[in-house]
Amino acid sequence: MKATGETRTCHICGAQVVTWCPVCTANFVMLADTETISTEEKIQELEDWLGPLEIDFNLVHQRIEKLMGRSVWIHEMACPESLYAELRLGEESNDE
Repeated sequence: MKATGETRTCHICGAQVVTWCPVCTANFVMLADTETISTEEKIQELEDWLGPLEIDFNLVHQRIEKLMGRSVWIHEMACPESLYAELRLGEESNDE
Protein backbone atom coordinates (compact mmCIF):
# COMPACT_ATOMS: atom_id res chain seq x y z
CA MET A 1 0.00 0.00 0.00
CA LYS A 2 1.41 3.33 -1.02
CA ALA A 3 1.53 5.95 1.73
CA THR A 4 -0.54 9.02 0.92
CA GLY A 5 0.34 10.87 4.09
CA GLU A 6 -3.31 10.93 5.09
CA THR A 7 -4.33 9.15 8.28
CA ARG A 8 -7.30 6.80 8.23
CA THR A 9 -8.93 4.44 10.70
CA CYS A 10 -8.40 0.69 10.37
CA HIS A 11 -11.83 -0.93 9.94
CA ILE A 12 -10.76 -4.01 11.91
CA CYS A 13 -9.05 -2.64 15.04
CA GLY A 14 -9.69 1.10 14.92
CA ALA A 15 -6.00 2.11 14.88
CA GLN A 16 -5.01 5.32 13.13
CA VAL A 17 -2.84 4.34 10.15
CA VAL A 18 -1.25 5.74 7.02
CA THR A 19 -0.47 2.46 5.20
CA TRP A 20 -0.89 -1.16 6.35
CA CYS A 21 -2.20 -1.42 9.88
CA PRO A 22 0.72 -2.31 12.18
CA VAL A 23 -1.65 -3.55 14.91
CA CYS A 24 -3.48 -5.98 12.60
CA THR A 25 -0.20 -7.08 11.00
CA ALA A 26 1.31 -7.83 14.43
CA ASN A 27 -1.85 -9.63 15.59
CA PHE A 28 -2.04 -11.69 12.41
CA VAL A 29 0.45 -14.26 13.69
CA MET A 30 -1.70 -14.80 16.80
CA LEU A 31 -4.94 -15.68 15.01
CA ALA A 32 -6.75 -18.77 16.22
CA ASP A 33 -6.10 -22.10 14.55
CA THR A 34 -8.76 -22.52 11.86
CA GLU A 35 -9.44 -26.05 13.13
CA THR A 36 -10.63 -24.71 16.48
CA ILE A 37 -13.04 -21.94 15.44
CA SER A 38 -16.69 -22.27 14.50
CA THR A 39 -18.13 -21.77 11.04
CA GLU A 40 -19.66 -18.46 12.08
CA GLU A 41 -16.29 -17.28 13.45
CA LYS A 42 -14.70 -18.21 10.12
CA ILE A 43 -17.36 -16.25 8.25
CA GLN A 44 -16.91 -13.23 10.50
CA GLU A 45 -13.17 -13.34 9.92
CA LEU A 46 -13.68 -13.66 6.16
CA GLU A 47 -15.92 -10.59 6.26
CA ASP A 48 -13.13 -8.65 7.98
CA TRP A 49 -10.45 -9.75 5.50
CA LEU A 50 -12.64 -9.21 2.44
CA GLY A 51 -13.32 -5.60 3.39
CA PRO A 52 -10.76 -2.87 2.80
CA LEU A 53 -7.25 -4.32 2.92
CA GLU A 54 -5.57 -3.56 6.25
CA ILE A 55 -2.52 -5.87 5.89
CA ASP A 56 -0.48 -7.23 3.00
CA PHE A 57 -2.68 -9.11 0.51
CA ASN A 58 -0.43 -12.19 0.50
CA LEU A 59 -1.09 -12.69 4.23
CA VAL A 60 -4.83 -12.22 3.73
CA HIS A 61 -4.89 -14.70 0.84
CA GLN A 62 -3.02 -17.32 2.91
CA ARG A 63 -5.45 -16.89 5.81
CA ILE A 64 -8.51 -17.14 3.58
CA GLU A 65 -7.18 -20.40 2.18
CA LYS A 66 -6.72 -21.74 5.72
CA LEU A 67 -10.24 -20.65 6.67
CA MET A 68 -11.68 -22.34 3.58
CA GLY A 69 -9.51 -25.44 3.88
CA ARG A 70 -8.52 -25.28 0.22
CA SER A 71 -6.82 -23.14 -2.40
CA VAL A 72 -8.86 -20.03 -3.18
CA TRP A 73 -8.61 -18.24 -6.50
CA ILE A 74 -8.36 -14.48 -6.23
CA HIS A 75 -11.50 -13.99 -8.35
CA GLU A 76 -13.50 -15.99 -5.76
CA MET A 77 -12.90 -13.20 -3.26
CA ALA A 78 -14.99 -10.88 -5.43
CA CYS A 79 -18.08 -12.91 -4.48
CA PRO A 80 -17.69 -13.61 -0.76
CA GLU A 81 -21.28 -14.83 -0.41
CA SER A 82 -20.24 -17.98 -2.29
CA LEU A 83 -17.40 -18.55 0.18
CA TYR A 84 -19.74 -18.04 3.15
CA ALA A 85 -22.26 -20.48 1.64
CA GLU A 86 -19.51 -23.05 1.06
CA LEU A 87 -18.47 -22.85 4.70
CA ARG A 88 -22.07 -23.25 5.84
CA LEU A 89 -22.61 -26.24 3.53
CA GLY A 90 -19.48 -27.88 4.90
CA GLU A 91 -20.82 -27.42 8.42
CA GLU A 92 -24.09 -29.13 7.43
CA SER A 93 -22.31 -32.08 5.80
CA ASN A 94 -20.12 -32.50 8.91
CA ASP A 95 -23.24 -32.77 11.09
CA GLU A 96 -24.51 -35.83 9.22
